[in-house]
Amino acid sequence: SAIGTKDHLEMEELIKEKTSNVYLFKSNSFNTKALVTLENGEREFSFIKDKDIMSNIVLNADLKKLIDRSSLVHIGSLVDEEKYLNNLIDIIKYAKSRGKKISFDINYRENISILPSLYPSIIPFVDILKVSEDELRFVDDLNSYELVVVTRGEKGAYSLCSSRRIDVEGKKVEVVDTTGAGDAFFSTVLTRLDQNGFDYSSLEDILKEAV
Repeated sequence: SAIGTKDHLEMEELIKEKTSNVYLFKSNSFNTKALVTLENGEREFSFIKDKDIMSNIVLNADLKKLIDRSSLVHIGSLVDEEKYLNNLIDIIKYAKSRGKKISFDINYRENISILPSLYPSIIPFVDILKVSEDELRFVDDLNSYELVVVTRGEKGAYSLCSSRRIDVEGKKVEVVDTTGAGDAFFSTVLTRLDQNGFDYSSLEDILKEAV
């Protein structure tokens, strides 16, 4: 990912939380701001972004070294301009050529209309796909992936792997704001899979922990 160094407070917060910056490209720009409006439990998103920050994520020598020592490259879908897609595809192709897994979170947002047109360029390279139930309409064949994880909100989640479906129930909590819930869930899934060498026999336990 890339982070803008003009947002001094955000940089200070990362340092305070002892966040590793190994995976961050530093850019002399501002970070994208996601503005979330909550109304009756439903979220609406709008974005303020510095046009330069995405242009810093390119397949250079440093990124190649990072990919070489990784087991997986995760792609979020908020590449909302086609001019950045070629950079992303270069990164994905290099990772695949080095035997790395690719995970992809569709993360659809209605107010970024270009996103669905970009999915076909990314999806053929994907090993591990994460979607919500609402996003299933963008996926033609769920059986074409090594692993699919589908989130269902308060109902929990399920996975599809080798034609086997595993369902886990959601946990009752007092919901204030669900922003970031999917990211927290899927980062847990990917971390545990990475730690166990992508042994999918433990998927049920991993999903229960993530939920």
